[in-house]
Amino acid sequence: MKKNKLVRAALVMLPMLLLSLWSFGQTVTVQGTVTDQDGGPLPGVNIIIKGTTVGVVSDMNGKYQIETNSESTLSFSFIGFLTQDVPVAGKTEVNVKLVQGDLQMDEVVVVGYGTIKKTDISGAVASVNSETMMRKAPTNILQGLKGAAAGVMVTAQDGAPDANAAIRIRGVATINGSANPLYVVDGVQVGTNANFLNPNDIETIEILKDASATAIYGSAGANGVIMITTKRGKAGVSNITFSADFGVQTLASTLDVGDVDQYAKNIRAARASDGGSLANAIYSEQYDGKRNNIDWQKEMTRPSLKQQYNLSTSGGTEKTKHHFSLGYLNNDGIVINTNYKRLTGRISVATEVGDFLEIGGDLSFTHTESHGSNAGLGNNGNLSSLRDWPSRRQPWTMLIR
Repeated sequence: MKKNKLVRAALVMLPMLLLSLWSFGQTVTVQGTVTDQDGGPLPGVNIIIKGTTVGVVSDMNGKYQIETNSESTLSFSFIGFLTQDVPVAGKTEVNVKLVQGDLQMDEVVVVGYGTIKKTDISGAVASVNSETMMRKAPTNILQGLKGAAAGVMVTAQDGAPDANAAIRIRGVATINGSANPLYVVDGVQVGTNANFLNPNDIETIEILKDASATAIYGSAGANGVIMITTKRGKAGVSNITFSADFGVQTLASTLDVGDVDQYAKNIRAARASDGGSLANAIYSEQYDGKRNNIDWQKEMTRPSLKQQYNLSTSGGTEKTKHHFSLGYLNNDGIVINTNYKRLTGRISVATEVGDFLEIGGDLSFTHTESHGSNAGLGNNGNLSSLRDWPSRRQPWTMLIR
């Protein structure tokens, strides 16, 4: 009896098992339409059966048709959009709406004629990571570029708080009497100085070194081009960022110099060599040991405070994106009576008014105040502030005890 029951049960389950195997291996024709977030058709989308190399491409209307297993998964991918995997699950129609994805900055670089993948570029381009640059808490762009890119040499020209720096790309090459590179901010040429920008507003920096990348700028880009892209708002992402930076600056080392009597002795030797006489009796031997010796490196320097604050907000929708930033810098110089203050503001708004038209604008504001810098002393920045002070107060050095 039990044997007969087992036989009947096996006969009942065998057709069900064969039916499930047949349905699992059933081939179905799946068709559908691929669109973007606004419902527009996407031509050229790759539709691949996941785990295989079998696939098709959507036509000009975003439509596709593919034969696959009823239990397989279709993978939809397109440049600039996030890849989406959709199980077939026996369906014969699968419509997909792809979502735009932000391009990673390490995948593309900005060149004179647009953007290009790093793997495809043949020219010499150096990319500067903005996050790495901001770890230095720079007061200007050139401080952030120092040591950040191969073949780019940044040399400080002065120790003043508002001091500029000389930048040379692939050595010294001059044209039109200048060796400075060209700065391009968001596609606009701004000349050979971009210190008006707050480093916190920078998204990416690309340094173009060779002729193929700089040809579009002609002789203006002969010394290299520094392409700067500022931060923009992103759809669906709202951010509010605040940062505060405090620092104390001190004199790293002092120069080993002679005293005032050695200086007077050298003056006497120079006059004797020229066959002339001393114009000032204070340099004569009778005052040796009586002059007041002043250590200008000690008297004219101090530990100084640097403080910097930055506030930014960004966000937007698929149609409208915005970015706003405000920055304040107050940097006391190591040399006494030197100070640099900078207030910056930047607003960026962009709105899509159609599928092919975008309207936007950028508004920047910069206000700076500088005290004790070389420009104020009228020496065209050729001497450091520390050297200017004792040279302009030479009689003080010669005070007699």
